[in-house]
Amino acid sequence: MDEFLHNFIGTGWKFPVEFNEASGGVEMITGEEDIQNSLDILFSTYTGERVMHPDYGSELSTFLFSPMNKSTLTYMESIVNDAILFNEPRVVVNSVEIEPAASELGLLHIKVNYTVSATNNRYNYVYPFYLKEATNLQL
Repeated sequence: MDEFLHNFIGTGWKFPVEFNEASGGVEMITGEEDIQNSLDILFSTYTGERVMHPDYGSELSTFLFSPMNKSTLTYMESIVNDAILFNEPRVVVNSVEIEPAASELGLLHIKVNYTVSATNNRYNYVYPFYLKEATNLQL
């Protein structure tokens, strides 16, 4: 059974890519860490960016200069949910919430509550999405 879970959840390269000095190979991750790493990559990849997999990614970048109101946040939640549904088969999304950060202007916290299909374990994941660059710039 453990072999099945290991094969289903998988093993992947750690991003950003790191090399193991002892073996000379690429650092690999597995299990929950691999899933969270995959979600990081999914949300930071523009749809169409990958030539051999043009549907992979999310449309989050289209919201960079959008007004932040309830309608936009609800639409963003739908975009995040669909991106996970179509690109991350190892998890089932329970809920997605997007909230502006109280501590920093231009920052949204994308909170995803999901269940790993193979283990039925629930996890929370928070992705920081920046609406504007250089919002901490002091002139």
